[in-house]
Amino acid sequence: IGSVEFDGDVLFGPFNGTAVEIGGATPGVTHDKVSVAGDLVLAGILVIQLSPAAEGQPVYAPVAGDVFKLFTAGRLLEDFKVKQLPALADGLRWEVLRSETEYALVVREDASTVLPSSSEQTTTH
Repeated sequence: IGSVEFDGDVLFGPFNGTAVEIGGATPGVTHDKVSVAGDLVLAGILVIQLSPAAEGQPVYAPVAGDVFKLFTAGRLLEDFKVKQLPALADGLRWEVLRSETEYALVVREDASTVLPSSSEQTTTH
């Protein structure tokens, strides 16, 4: 787990896999982070691996609301063709947040498993 910085442009090629370790929500400390001053072209396969934040600790279990800022660049181009994301606890799902300069994964509650609040419930007679 760590942080890598590049001064120029970077291409993650279409036939390559990019592995990222996540052991917590702190970029470069408890999960991998790549910073590119120029263009970052995303292609190929993104492989997310959950790991312990530190040796001897259990494998990290993301919770709803966790944000993992994985890539920043002067400009992000394209997207990974395949994303291999680990299973999350029941009721959670991964979501990609992307802007022109940042690529992040967010853990969200899965709307299909959230029960409506008492004010939203409907009854049938």
